[in-house]
Amino acid sequence: MVNPETEVPRPARVYDYLLGGARNLVAARAFAERLVTARSCRSPMMRPSRSA
Repeated sequence: MVNPETEVPRPARVYDYLLGGARNLVAARAFAERLVTARSCRSPMMRPSRSA
């Protein structure tokens, strides 16, 4: 059985991982890595939106 709290990647936790944060889980990290590979996106592009 899948635990949706820990095994389903949540957008906020994926975003946190991409920004280099520490509040993310294995599912979010794995999804973020697939996203980076598939879309060639990098966290520096997201950082300006965080500081605004």
